[in-house]
Amino acid sequence: MRNTLRERFPGALTASASLDLTSTDALELLVKAPTPGQAAKLTKPQIIAGLARHRRHHRDQKAGAIQAALREPQLGFAIPVATAYGAAATAHARLLLERSARRILKRSVR
Repeated sequence: MRNTLRERFPGALTASASLDLTSTDALELLVKAPTPGQAAKLTKPQIIAGLARHRRHHRDQKAGAIQAALREPQLGFAIPVATAYGAAATAHARLLLERSARRILKRSVR
């Protein structure tokens, strides 16, 4: 996923630098806005809400940095190409979220 984002949506890597690309909050943001166009439309309150669900500290500061990174000019691709890569990123992020949920469930059962 990192390679796909580096090639098609580098702003997502920059935005998730303070989190961790495979953290649940970064993945949740990627599912919510998998293309540069969608990500640029995310509001600060939407980003803060995602950070709050995952108990992140300094949410306002992090949300501002994430929003700025997502609003930076991105590589331009035709809409069908951006949509296809967005779908691939969403599928990959959902798979990682599902695996994370399973690991948490297994730990809680032990």
